Amino acid sequence: MRRYIFTLFFLIFIVSDSYSQRYNIEYYNKYPRFYIGLGTGIQSYIGGDFGNTYALRYESNYYYDDYRYNNNYYYDDYYDDNDGALSPIGVDVYAGLQLNDYLSVELESSFIWHLIGRPDRQYETGYEGEEYYIDSWDDSWLYANPIFLGLKFYPAGREGLPFFISAGFGMQYTKESMERIREYYDYGYNYYYNPVYILGSYSSSKWMKGFKVGGGFSYNFFNLFTAEAELRYTSFYPEQNLKSPLLINRVPQIGNLALLTKIYFVF
Repeated sequence: MRRYIFTLFFLIFIVSDSYSQRYNIEYYNKYPRFYIGLGTGIQSYIGGDFGNTYALRYESNYYYDDYRYNNNYYYDDYYDDNDGALSPIGVDVYAGLQLNDYLSVELESSFIWHLIGRPDRQYETGYEGEEYYIDSWDDSWLYANPIFLGLKFYPAGREGLPFFISAGFGMQYTKESMERIREYYDYGYNYYYNPVYILGSYSSSKWMKGFKVGGGFSYNFFNLFTAEAELRYTSFYPEQNLKSPLLINRVPQIGNLALLTKIYFVF
């Protein structure tokens, strides 16, 4: 049995190696070449209030409440009973044209979700009758869909030292949602308190202009597949509306830093 397995792997190696050599001879220096691919990685929003709210984080529940946590309050409702989550998470899709050994034109789009934002709490306290309450912001989430058209440049040639730098301009569709909540507290026996009430839900979406810059390395497999690792920074500039509590209407700039891995199929 082992002999048959070894023979099978040997034949696969011979066939793939001969095909790779034939492919190299016929297509190694032929341009342009079209490619499509997928990617994902680790990323975080950075800078200012937006970065503080939507930074990379892992939470054991979707909706944090530092006031209850620090004072050892527990109760069983949908605000506490959630599984862990990592945010932001994203998927990238690519399509491009290798013009020559040094330059490619690329269309890139990402789908990014942040499900556990930490907004500025902005606590307000008071009494309603004899009940003490705390108002704050909670349940903040974000969806972003940036689209870029850009260039990828290999200073030493993609078949030499496969290091590249990239840049592009584009648009991003962004949607954000957040809730204003009220919690009533009864400081009696065992610090019992009442369930949470939603005072208001806020949501907004918009398109904004921006750019990307990046750099990384690529590796070719038989000239049919290319794997890449890229460090990418994107920046977008939303129109401001300071009357809105949502950050996409209040901040002047949205920055994102990502370490991505990609795989392409080259035609």
